[in-house]
Amino acid sequence: MRRRTVLAGSGVALTSLLGGCFALSSSPDNPPSLPSGMSVREAHVPGDVLPDSRERRKRIYDRETVHRLFTERDDATASIASDRAPDDFLAETDFEESFLLVVQYGTQSAKYLELDRVERDGDGLRFRVVTQLPPSNGSYADDLQIHTLFLAVTDPNADAPEGLAVTVVDDP
Repeated sequence: MRRRTVLAGSGVALTSLLGGCFALSSSPDNPPSLPSGMSVREAHVPGDVLPDSRERRKRIYDRETVHRLFTERDDATASIASDRAPDDFLAETDFEESFLLVVQYGTQSAKYLELDRVERDGDGLRFRVVTQLPPSNGSYADDLQIHTLFLAVTDPNADAPEGLAVTVVDDP
């Protein structure tokens, strides 16, 4: 599969405008593979957006994938740190039609998370997320940072899934 690239102009403008708070990750020339009828909006946030939990953070720093499903706006706004979340993203999510999936993973700070595909699995869904490095001629620090990917999923064929599996593939 061909690797997706970041739209340099809009990415730089958006990053400059928002001071690096978050980055929208989408590539119109190579969108994620989705089941028929499903649509997904995504936004990457470098850093942790959920309340502090030693166990959750330990799992993330051990390079485990952590995710949380939100089906109610009140639960999402109460659980997500408002100063770290992309404001418009939550406001534009219609919880009557969609659910919100928050995926967290620990990897190199220069990388970002991007949805690769979603597959149906009986009454559940399987999400495959990949890490990406922005195009560069230089090198990146070998550090570890929590990354968060917001996914607003609209599926007219089903409600919030009974089962949910999320895998992050961390390409070097």
